[in-house]
Amino acid sequence: MEILLTVLFFVILLSLCIAILLSRIFDMAFAPKRKAIANFRRVPNAPQYKKIEDLMLSHIDKLSSKTFEEINITSYDGLKLFGRYYKREKENVIKIDFHGYRGHPYRDFCGNSIINDKFGISSILIDERSHGNSEGKAICFGIKERYDVVSWVNYAVCRFGNDVKIILSGVSMGAATVLMASELELPKNVVGIIADCPYSSPRAIITRVAQAKNINGKLIFPAVKLSARLFAGIDIDASSPVEAVKHTNIPILIIHGDDDRYVPHSMGKEVFDACASENKVFFTVPDAGHALCYLTDPDGYTSTVKNFLDSIL
Repeated sequence: MEILLTVLFFVILLSLCIAILLSRIFDMAFAPKRKAIANFRRVPNAPQYKKIEDLMLSHIDKLSSKTFEEINITSYDGLKLFGRYYKREKENVIKIDFHGYRGHPYRDFCGNSIINDKFGISSILIDERSHGNSEGKAICFGIKERYDVVSWVNYAVCRFGNDVKIILSGVSMGAATVLMASELELPKNVVGIIADCPYSSPRAIITRVAQAKNINGKLIFPAVKLSARLFAGIDIDASSPVEAVKHTNIPILIIHGDDDRYVPHSMGKEVFDACASENKVFFTVPDAGHALCYLTDPDGYTSTVKNFLDSIL
């Protein structure tokens, strides 16, 4: 009896340790960290960002001062999602912008929004689930967010009419999210996707980030996957940009910096190579870091986007 109790004690202790470990892993990878990302003027403390910090802050301040209309919709699973509608000359064309992981739309689209102004394209700048003013308790790397894309598209069609043309645009995780949504049942109103520095799959980026922190990514991933299942109710391998674009005919523009030290340039190229769309473009920005393509080469970025828009509108 004493031996049985001892074994039971160690089983309970082991289970508790595993639960604590999984909870810690979930907190590191999937928790929103809302307080940490609330300051949209916070620029990452890395050399690639610091050298253009003043320019970035200038663009952020200009975007954050613009007037917008608040939008609230309900996600497929009952969350309140928040967006900002910017009305411009072309109301029959709507660009829906999705920011990155633990990012803020003002920071992630501080440069890209200039293109919306330049071309007079109305836009909706959204807070991804579990970010900003949108509800949610877990960041899902695009697994659940891809269905939010569908919700935002349906909102735009309902509000702006059956003839509205919709462009989906994303940066980093937002780029991966709109690419993953490309294989879902989207209306024909979606005429194009612009994906800036997307990762190839949630598994790939989680593994890479772990390795960058001197953690064996392949070894830790099963625990990451289990924590996502237990605490967020998702299969982190349920979708990926690479697999999704194999099943889409939507025109896609992928933009990636060749000095991206977070999501490597090779991931964007992998997505491009897998894409089945007849209209696909890959634009490399030399010396650009992660999500810094527009700020590094605004002329090349703008010209590439213009050519793409001309081909789909």
